[in-house]
Amino acid sequence: PNPEDTKSVPANASLRGDHIVKGNYSPEIRFPIGERHDFMAPVSFAPLQKTASGGMSVQWKPISMATGYFAFAIGATQGTEDVVLWSSSEVADTGGALFNYIPPGEVARLIRDKVVMPPQTTEGTVPGQVVKEMGTPFLRFIGYGDELNLVHPPRPQDPTQPWEQSWAVKVRLRSTAGLMLAEGMGGGHG
Repeated sequence: PNPEDTKSVPANASLRGDHIVKGNYSPEIRFPIGERHDFMAPVSFAPLQKTASGGMSVQWKPISMATGYFAFAIGATQGTEDVVLWSSSEVADTGGALFNYIPPGEVARLIRDKVVMPPQTTEGTVPGQVVKEMGTPFLRFIGYGDELNLVHPPRPQDPTQPWEQSWAVKVRLRSTAGLMLAEGMGGGHG
């Protein structure tokens, strides 16, 4: 999708196969994409449920190709100009930059630093006090994926040989979703 063609990518679309990029100022670029670097599955939430303490339980189906997850909620305290932020990070991090593409090595470091949730995580809870202060918050969610880096010609095995790259391709994967953080929301793809 782009400004000239806003047609959505079909649900059954795939990136797998051979690709060709042609331009009037660039070399012809030919490269394959395999199953490991195909589109990630969409985020699928279970219906949200309030916890006994007034928090909100958020559960999602695991995404098979995910390398980690991050969630972020924002809401305004009713009757004030206060904005309340919450993130799934175990350390103080609002996560503003975490909704961009992040290389797998950086995701692994952020998991070790307890900023990003590991890929086997399938649930989290927004605490009751946060939910109370936020009014009706909006939750953003991201599942990070793998990255494919291709270059032509390949790097010579002999490091003393000159290496003149004619093209490079980077394919980065992620799956994102958003929903209002209210009981009963979810129950499908975000």
